Amino acid sequence: MLFEKLYSDVHFQLEDHSAEFSVGDRIKGTVLITPRKSISPQQLSISFEGKVNINIDRTENAVPLAPSTAYQTFLHMEEPLELKHLLQPGLLLQAGLRYKIPFEFVVPSGIPHQICQHPCHHMQVRQEHLLLPPSIGQHDMTPEAISITYSINVRTTKGIRRDGVSTVAQWVLPLAIHSPRPERAPVLVPEDSKFYCLSQKKRITKSLLSLTQQGTLSVRATQPTAIRQREPAIGYIPVDLQYLAISQQHLPQVSLICVRLNAVTIFGEKPEVHLPEAMGSLEGDQYRRFHEQREPLGCSTPGPLEWHKHYPDDQSTLEADTSKEVYNASLKVLIKLPEQLNLPPTFSCCLVSRIYSLTVTLQLRIPGQWSKNPSISMTVPVQICS
Repeated sequence: MLFEKLYSDVHFQLEDHSAEFSVGDRIKGTVLITPRKSISPQQLSISFEGKVNINIDRTENAVPLAPSTAYQTFLHMEEPLELKHLLQPGLLLQAGLRYKIPFEFVVPSGIPHQICQHPCHHMQVRQEHLLLPPSIGQHDMTPEAISITYSINVRTTKGIRRDGVSTVAQWVLPLAIHSPRPERAPVLVPEDSKFYCLSQKKRITKSLLSLTQQGTLSVRATQPTAIRQREPAIGYIPVDLQYLAISQQHLPQVSLICVRLNAVTIFGEKPEVHLPEAMGSLEGDQYRRFHEQREPLGCSTPGPLEWHKHYPDDQSTLEADTSKEVYNASLKVLIKLPEQLNLPPTFSCCLVSRIYSLTVTLQLRIPGQWSKNPSISMTVPVQICS
């Protein structure tokens, strides 16, 4: 237990009066410290730190188990204190006197290489893990049990600081750090993906109670371009539809389109060896967990689909099965994220990753079947970058 007030009164002053910073920014400020008893300058330190905290609920089958905790300090920057203008060499910080100690740190773009020493599936994983992760855990669709935090820390120790000397008092100034991510290539979705489903098929029957198949509707969505932070969050999801008509009935139409944003936080006690896009590999992994939070983005009514009959280049193929006709159509689904959503970029570090997806649900209208409104859904990856 740390006893802050017993040893000193400490206050922080930031030069910019803002606790939000990005990669490359300078964090400049002053620590105002009034020792309650005289201390040596060697007992005092000011550092800039980044930490990951994870609490994993291991309760299974209603059997209460102690939560598992994973903790990592991935960033620790410390500079010599500027005390020359305050003290003569060998003097103490006197009890009851107020001292103003300046500090300055530059937010790095990455973390030290020795932090990520675990095996990785390929070099791209390690490169991603060595980038500075953004702050998460404050109203940003992250579960309460997970946080990535940054802070300016002031510590005093029992004696002259060296390895093994315990901290007796600590003061913390929380900071919010934005760590940008560039737009990446589209995700190669694995066949056994746990969170993505780019295509679906649905049998269209003659009526609500009939088993007679009228045709087969195939729908495939394409990953949209990345959405950039702090810009109008508007984009489109291309959707291709193909209808294999068995009978000469009317073609299906889309009566309603609904879109939902899914924020998936992947975490675990042990470091991840894959990029989070390889979701299929998480099946049965006892060390990996995920939390999905959903945000409906609204529904819209599209115009009529413009179906185009498909004519194969190979005439023999068409003659081989004249009972079936193929029709193609396409549409663009509007994406518009609410301005009030606080969304960290898509990222992956050793213990925590954040990915996003969009679920598109098409409610169908089958002419002549007014009481039947089947639907079909796809879930596509989407990257949030900056």
